[in-house]
Amino acid sequence: MYSSRTKQLTRLVGPYTGLSVLPNQAGTSLLFSYVYRGKVLLAVMDVGTRTVIQLPVATLAEKCAWAPGGQSLYCGVPTALSTDLPDAWYQGAKHFTDRLWRVDLGTRLTTLIVDPLAVAETSIDMVALTLDPAEDALIFTNKTDGSLWAYDF
Repeated sequence: MYSSRTKQLTRLVGPYTGLSVLPNQAGTSLLFSYVYRGKVLLAVMDVGTRTVIQLPVATLAEKCAWAPGGQSLYCGVPTALSTDLPDAWYQGAKHFTDRLWRVDLGTRLTTLIVDPLAVAETSIDMVALTLDPAEDALIFTNKTDGSLWAYDF
C-alpha cells in the first residue's frame, strides 16, 4: 500500500499462494482468499489494526460481495474445491457449483441463502456479485456460460 503522506510501501498480507483481495467500500477492511497446504482459505483484515479473522467458508474473494455497511458478505461458495486453485478456475479449466451464503462478520455466523441447483435446477459458478443498497437483490454472473442472474431476498 502506498501512502502519499509517508511515501512508504507497506505489505498488508502475504506472501500467499493464489492471493486475491476484495476491499470493502470504505477501504477499511480487506477480504482475501489464498491457498494454504492445498486448501482455499478466506479471511478479513482490518486495515487499521491489521487484525485478521479467518472465515468459516472456503471460496475465492472474487466470488463475494460486501453488503452495504460492510458488516456482512455474500459469497458464492463451491460445493467442492480442487487442489489446483485458483489457476485452473481462472483459466476456465475448472467450474464450480456454488451455493449463495451470507457471512456475518461480527459473529462469523454463516447462513445459506439459496442453492441454485436445488431451486433453479442449474449449476451456477457465481462471479461479479453486486448487492443493491437496500440489500433486496443480488445480481451475479454465471462464469460457466456468461449468463446474468438475480436473486431477490
